[in-house]
Amino acid sequence: ANVKGEVDVLRAASKTFADKLANFEAKFPDAHLGAVVAFGNNTWRALSGGVGAEELKDFPGYGKGLAPTTQFDVLIHILSLRHDVNFSVAQAAMEAFGDCIEVKEEIHGFRWVEERDLSGFVDGTENPAGEETRREVAVIKDGVDAGGSYVFVQRWEHNLKQLNRMSVHDQEMMIGRTKEANEEIDGDERPETSHLTRVDLKEDGKGLKIVRQSLPYGTASG
Repeated sequence: ANVKGEVDVLRAASKTFADKLANFEAKFPDAHLGAVVAFGNNTWRALSGGVGAEELKDFPGYGKGLAPTTQFDVLIHILSLRHDVNFSVAQAAMEAFGDCIEVKEEIHGFRWVEERDLSGFVDGTENPAGEETRREVAVIKDGVDAGGSYVFVQRWEHNLKQLNRMSVHDQEMMIGRTKEANEEIDGDERPETSHLTRVDLKEDGKGLKIVRQSLPYGTASG
Protein backbone atom coordinates (compact mmCIF):
# COMPACT_ATOMS: atom_id res chain seq x y z
CA ALA A 1 0.00 0.00 0.00
CA ASN A 2 1.00 3.63 -0.37
CA VAL A 3 0.45 6.32 2.23
CA LYS A 4 -2.21 8.93 1.51
CA GLY A 5 -2.65 10.60 4.88
CA GLU A 6 -0.39 12.23 7.43
CA VAL A 7 2.42 10.31 9.08
CA ASP A 8 0.88 10.81 12.53
CA VAL A 9 -2.34 9.20 11.29
CA LEU A 10 -0.36 6.25 9.93
CA ARG A 11 1.43 5.87 13.26
CA ALA A 12 -1.85 5.87 15.18
CA ALA A 13 -3.43 3.43 12.71
CA SER A 14 -0.53 1.03 13.18
CA LYS A 15 -1.13 1.05 16.94
CA THR A 16 -4.86 0.50 16.40
CA PHE A 17 -4.16 -2.48 14.16
CA ALA A 18 -1.74 -3.95 16.71
CA ASP A 19 -4.49 -3.76 19.34
CA LYS A 20 -6.99 -5.43 17.02
CA LEU A 21 -4.44 -8.14 16.22
CA ALA A 22 -3.93 -8.86 19.92
CA ASN A 23 -7.68 -9.37 20.30
CA PHE A 24 -7.74 -11.85 17.42
CA GLU A 25 -4.75 -13.72 18.86
CA ALA A 26 -6.58 -14.08 22.17
CA LYS A 27 -9.79 -15.18 20.45
CA PHE A 28 -8.15 -17.78 18.18
CA PRO A 29 -5.16 -19.16 20.14
CA ASP A 30 -4.97 -22.36 18.07
CA ALA A 31 -4.67 -20.48 14.77
CA HIS A 32 -1.03 -19.48 15.46
CA LEU A 33 -1.84 -16.03 14.16
CA GLY A 34 0.74 -13.39 13.50
CA ALA A 35 1.05 -10.24 11.43
CA VAL A 36 3.71 -7.75 10.45
CA VAL A 37 3.45 -4.13 9.39
CA ALA A 38 6.59 -3.01 7.57
CA PHE A 39 7.48 0.32 6.02
CA GLY A 40 9.44 1.35 2.95
CA ASN A 41 12.54 3.48 3.22
CA ASN A 42 10.98 6.92 2.77
CA THR A 43 8.00 6.13 4.98
CA TRP A 44 10.21 4.79 7.75
CA ARG A 45 12.37 7.92 7.64
CA ALA A 46 9.24 10.05 8.02
CA LEU A 47 7.91 7.93 10.89
CA SER A 48 11.19 7.74 12.78
CA GLY A 49 12.57 11.17 12.06
CA GLY A 50 15.49 9.54 10.29
CA VAL A 51 16.51 7.44 13.29
CA GLY A 52 17.41 3.74 12.97
CA ALA A 53 17.07 1.19 10.16
CA GLU A 54 20.39 2.22 8.67
CA GLU A 55 20.44 -0.75 6.29
CA LEU A 56 16.94 -0.12 4.91
CA LYS A 57 16.90 0.98 1.28
CA ASP A 58 14.75 0.77 -1.83
CA PHE A 59 15.14 -2.21 -4.16
CA PRO A 60 16.76 -0.89 -7.37
CA GLY A 61 15.52 -3.56 -9.78
CA TYR A 62 17.68 -5.90 -11.83
CA GLY A 63 17.79 -7.74 -15.13
CA LYS A 64 16.06 -5.24 -17.44
CA GLY A 65 12.65 -5.90 -15.96
CA LEU A 66 13.16 -9.51 -14.88
CA ALA A 67 13.32 -8.34 -11.26
CA PRO A 68 11.52 -4.99 -11.39
CA THR A 69 11.32 -2.49 -8.58
CA THR A 70 7.79 -2.26 -7.21
CA GLN A 71 8.44 -0.13 -4.17
CA PHE A 72 5.48 0.69 -1.91
CA ASP A 73 5.22 2.48 1.40
CA VAL A 74 3.57 -0.15 3.61
CA LEU A 75 3.49 -3.95 3.75
CA ILE A 76 0.88 -5.77 5.84
CA HIS A 77 1.63 -9.49 6.11
CA ILE A 78 -0.88 -11.77 7.88
CA LEU A 79 -0.30 -15.45 8.56
CA SER A 80 -2.17 -18.17 10.45
CA LEU A 81 -3.41 -21.73 10.04
CA ARG A 82 -6.91 -20.53 9.14
CA HIS A 83 -7.93 -18.65 6.03
CA ASP A 84 -11.07 -17.29 7.70
CA VAL A 85 -9.00 -15.78 10.50
CA ASN A 86 -6.54 -14.31 8.00
CA PHE A 87 -9.36 -12.68 6.08
CA SER A 88 -10.96 -11.30 9.24
CA VAL A 89 -7.64 -9.78 10.32
CA ALA A 90 -7.21 -8.29 6.83
CA GLN A 91 -10.62 -6.66 7.18
CA ALA A 92 -9.56 -5.33 10.58
CA ALA A 93 -6.41 -3.90 8.99
CA MET A 94 -8.46 -2.08 6.37
CA GLU A 95 -10.67 -0.68 9.11
CA ALA A 96 -7.68 0.41 11.21
CA PHE A 97 -5.75 2.11 8.41
CA GLY A 98 -8.78 3.46 6.60
CA ASP A 99 -8.12 6.29 4.18
CA CYS A 100 -4.54 6.90 5.30
CA ILE A 101 -3.33 4.18 2.90
CA GLU A 102 -4.20 3.16 -0.66
CA VAL A 103 -3.95 -0.58 -1.31
CA LYS A 104 -1.90 -1.24 -4.45
CA GLU A 105 -1.82 -5.03 -4.35
CA GLU A 106 -3.59 -7.71 -2.31
CA ILE A 107 -2.43 -11.32 -2.60
CA HIS A 108 -3.82 -14.33 -0.76
CA GLY A 109 -1.18 -17.05 -0.45
CA PHE A 110 -1.35 -20.48 1.11
CA ARG A 111 0.86 -23.26 2.40
CA TRP A 112 1.08 -26.15 -0.03
CA VAL A 113 1.69 -29.85 0.59
CA GLU A 114 4.92 -30.60 2.51
CA GLU A 115 5.95 -26.92 2.34
CA ARG A 116 6.46 -27.19 -1.42
CA ASP A 117 5.95 -24.36 -3.86
CA LEU A 118 4.04 -24.81 -7.11
CA SER A 119 7.16 -26.12 -8.86
CA GLY A 120 6.84 -29.21 -6.66
CA PHE A 121 10.11 -28.59 -4.80
CA VAL A 122 10.28 -28.09 -1.04
CA ASP A 123 11.03 -24.45 -0.22
CA GLY A 124 12.84 -23.26 2.89
CA THR A 125 14.74 -26.46 3.70
CA GLU A 126 17.71 -24.54 5.10
CA ASN A 127 15.54 -22.25 7.21
CA PRO A 128 16.70 -21.84 10.82
CA ALA A 129 14.73 -24.34 12.92
CA GLY A 130 12.84 -23.40 16.06
CA GLU A 131 11.48 -20.10 17.33
CA GLU A 132 14.57 -19.13 19.32
CA THR A 133 16.96 -19.86 16.46
CA ARG A 134 14.82 -17.90 14.04
CA ARG A 135 14.65 -15.02 16.47
CA GLU A 136 18.45 -15.13 16.75
CA VAL A 137 18.75 -14.84 12.96
CA ALA A 138 16.01 -12.36 12.16
CA VAL A 139 15.37 -10.05 15.13
CA ILE A 140 17.64 -7.11 15.90
CA LYS A 141 18.94 -7.45 19.45
CA ASP A 142 20.33 -4.07 20.47
CA GLY A 143 20.12 -0.37 19.86
CA VAL A 144 17.27 1.80 18.67
CA ASP A 145 16.01 -0.97 16.35
CA ALA A 146 15.89 -3.68 19.04
CA GLY A 147 12.97 -6.02 18.47
CA GLY A 148 12.62 -5.02 14.84
CA SER A 149 13.73 -6.69 11.64
CA TYR A 150 14.10 -6.22 7.91
CA VAL A 151 11.72 -7.80 5.40
CA PHE A 152 12.38 -8.43 1.71
CA VAL A 153 9.37 -9.45 -0.37
CA GLN A 154 9.56 -11.15 -3.75
CA ARG A 155 6.62 -12.31 -5.86
CA TRP A 156 7.62 -14.85 -8.48
CA GLU A 157 5.63 -15.78 -11.58
CA HIS A 158 6.50 -19.33 -12.64
CA ASN A 159 5.88 -20.69 -16.13
CA LEU A 160 4.66 -24.07 -14.88
CA LYS A 161 3.86 -25.40 -18.36
CA GLN A 162 7.44 -24.81 -19.45
CA LEU A 163 8.77 -26.26 -16.20
CA ASN A 164 6.69 -29.41 -16.54
CA ARG A 165 8.03 -29.99 -20.06
CA MET A 166 11.49 -30.42 -18.53
CA SER A 167 12.59 -33.81 -17.29
CA VAL A 168 12.69 -34.27 -13.52
CA HIS A 169 16.48 -34.61 -13.77
CA ASP A 170 16.80 -31.25 -15.53
CA GLN A 171 14.51 -29.65 -12.96
CA GLU A 172 16.67 -31.05 -10.17
CA MET A 173 19.84 -29.71 -11.81
CA MET A 174 18.19 -26.31 -12.08
CA ILE A 175 17.23 -26.27 -8.39
CA GLY A 176 20.14 -28.23 -6.88
CA ARG A 177 17.96 -30.64 -4.91
CA THR A 178 16.11 -33.84 -5.69
CA LYS A 179 12.43 -33.20 -6.23
CA GLU A 180 10.75 -36.03 -4.35
CA ALA A 181 13.20 -36.72 -1.51
CA ASN A 182 14.39 -33.10 -1.16
CA GLU A 183 18.03 -34.12 -0.88
CA GLU A 184 20.82 -31.68 -1.68
CA ILE A 185 22.76 -32.60 -4.82
CA ASP A 186 26.51 -32.60 -4.25
CA GLY A 187 28.22 -29.40 -5.31
CA ASP A 188 30.46 -31.25 -7.76
CA GLU A 189 27.42 -32.72 -9.50
CA ARG A 190 25.11 -29.71 -9.77
CA PRO A 191 25.79 -26.80 -12.15
CA GLU A 192 27.09 -23.47 -10.89
CA THR A 193 23.89 -21.88 -12.20
CA SER A 194 21.64 -23.98 -9.95
CA HIS A 195 19.38 -22.14 -7.55
CA LEU A 196 21.04 -23.75 -4.53
CA THR A 197 24.52 -22.69 -5.60
CA ARG A 198 23.44 -19.13 -6.35
CA VAL A 199 21.78 -18.58 -2.97
CA ASP A 200 24.51 -20.20 -0.84
CA LEU A 201 25.95 -16.83 0.17
CA LYS A 202 28.86 -16.29 2.53
CA GLU A 203 30.49 -13.25 4.08
CA ASP A 204 34.00 -13.63 5.51
CA GLY A 205 33.56 -17.39 5.16
CA LYS A 206 30.38 -17.43 7.24
CA GLY A 207 27.01 -18.36 5.75
CA LEU A 208 24.42 -15.59 5.60
CA LYS A 209 21.16 -16.77 7.14
CA ILE A 210 17.64 -15.44 6.67
CA VAL A 211 14.19 -16.68 7.69
CA ARG A 212 12.15 -17.48 4.59
CA GLN A 213 8.40 -17.88 4.25
CA SER A 214 7.21 -19.40 0.98
CA LEU A 215 3.53 -18.85 0.23
CA PRO A 216 2.34 -20.04 -3.18
CA TYR A 217 -0.51 -18.10 -4.74
CA GLY A 218 -2.60 -18.21 -7.89
CA THR A 219 -5.54 -19.97 -9.50
CA ALA A 220 -5.76 -23.58 -10.68
CA SER A 221 -6.91 -22.42 -14.12
CA GLY A 222 -3.84 -20.24 -14.51
